[in-house]
Amino acid sequence: MGSTPDDQLKSELESFRRKWLSEVRSKHPAGDVAASSSTTPKSSKVPGKRPIPRHLEDDHDYVQPQAFEDEGPTAGHADAVHRLYYVGKGKDKGKEPVSALDHYEAAVEKESQGTLGDSLKLYRKAFRMDSHVDKKYKEKYFPKNSKPHKPNPSNASPTVPNTAHHSSAAGGGEVKTTSDLIASFAELSITGAPAPIEGMPEPPCPIADIPDEVLSHIFWDVALTDLRDFVRLAQVCKRFAYVVATDAPTWRAICQGPEFGFPGMHHDFAYTVQWEPLPAQDEFTFDHEKGVVVDIALEKPRREARRQAMTHVLLEKSYAGSWKSMFRNRPRVRFGGAYISTVNYWRTGHAGPNQTTWGSPMVVVTYYRYLRFFRDGTLMSLLTTHSPAEVVPHFTLENYRLHSGGGAPHLPSSVVSETYRGVWKMGSSWGYDSSSGSEEDARTKEDGITEAEEEEANISIQTEGVSKYIFEMELVMRSAGRVKGLGARNNKLVWRSHSSYNTLTDDKADFPQKNDKPFFFSRVASYGVGE
Repeated sequence: MGSTPDDQLKSELESFRRKWLSEVRSKHPAGDVAASSSTTPKSSKVPGKRPIPRHLEDDHDYVQPQAFEDEGPTAGHADAVHRLYYVGKGKDKGKEPVSALDHYEAAVEKESQGTLGDSLKLYRKAFRMDSHVDKKYKEKYFPKNSKPHKPNPSNASPTVPNTAHHSSAAGGGEVKTTSDLIASFAELSITGAPAPIEGMPEPPCPIADIPDEVLSHIFWDVALTDLRDFVRLAQVCKRFAYVVATDAPTWRAICQGPEFGFPGMHHDFAYTVQWEPLPAQDEFTFDHEKGVVVDIALEKPRREARRQAMTHVLLEKSYAGSWKSMFRNRPRVRFGGAYISTVNYWRTGHAGPNQTTWGSPMVVVTYYRYLRFFRDGTLMSLLTTHSPAEVVPHFTLENYRLHSGGGAPHLPSSVVSETYRGVWKMGSSWGYDSSSGSEEDARTKEDGITEAEEEEANISIQTEGVSKYIFEMELVMRSAGRVKGLGARNNKLVWRSHSSYNTLTDDKADFPQKNDKPFFFSRVASYGVGE
């Protein structure tokens, strides 16, 4: 009887198996084979035959994957992985995590080793045990109001560079404040670039020979042209950083100039909502609060003098005599961009004819409000569903004039065709009649804001509406930053009221503010300095 195909296949497999085993035996040193034979049971030993490692006799003869943290294919592999897995900060090796904080520390350690999968499992287990374990971890290793400790933890890898020796010459290892760091640049001078090749003369640096008086005058001109360029000069070198931070005359000119400073802030409407000149006013008006007749022509310079007096009072009382600090922190409208409010809310969608009420779809509604202020007291207001990427590049006066009335609807800039004209002003009464420019108006409240600043932070806006209506917005300026004392300033407008005014019946109706969200300032490079 001849052999069947199955018998032939088994014979070929057996032949291949023998050849493969012979190659493995030839590659294994005698010592390794002898060592591995110790793990082979006595019943498997055959006299006169070379011992075969146990893992080669199994049916699944393939190479097992090895993790990066393994110490090697030895009997102690599981213990090694166990030790590496549960080494947390401040914990003894070999001790398994018990509390949520232990699991969180082990997760941090695993993440530093690059094993993100194991780290994620530990993070999840830690948060299941305690949802605030991350705060406990921060309180343990990064307590508030604590002096900096040694930069490297005790269990840091030897390959991590130790930063303990990076101490300043003057501070003796203590962290310097920004003021101290700037002060340390006082004696430095401007140095040119080094020679490109050793032995050759250094390239010329003409600006290094300019006297400080001339350099300050150059910085002055730059600041009054574009304030952002003036601040960016501090990135050139340490000497420039010192001049930018301490040049009090330049910062005073910025604060007192109409280009960027506080004289450019309007405390009364300069135009009508249609951007037309204001109607002629009477020469005299009656002040009901004081009970006297006021000459309007004389009252305007008086109010300006009171505002200047209040500026100097705030400078000494609230900003420690620093014009730079005043410009940064005092409420002011920013013109180099747009204020954007993003509104998202849910509403119930339309249910099908055969659909139950509880199964009705939920729809997310998203729309945007845009405000752009101009130095002459006018502004543009837009309510639309188009995203900032579609609106901001076209939110200009030129495009408004082009598309007002529905002109050129085929252009991408037609998204601004529904823009409303408007006017704005800051404050209400502190800079006019009720303020005397005294220290009483500059007294500080509990939140660190003076009453004068609080009043000055109010912004009143009027825009044209449909038919006989005028829309009125009352906003208050705030600073939005993740860290108190750092980040941008005057970049947030919070709603106080929103209403419509009927010019025929002299009625006022308030809009609900359920879905109104704050405006956040977004700088736009193409707007320039916001002319």
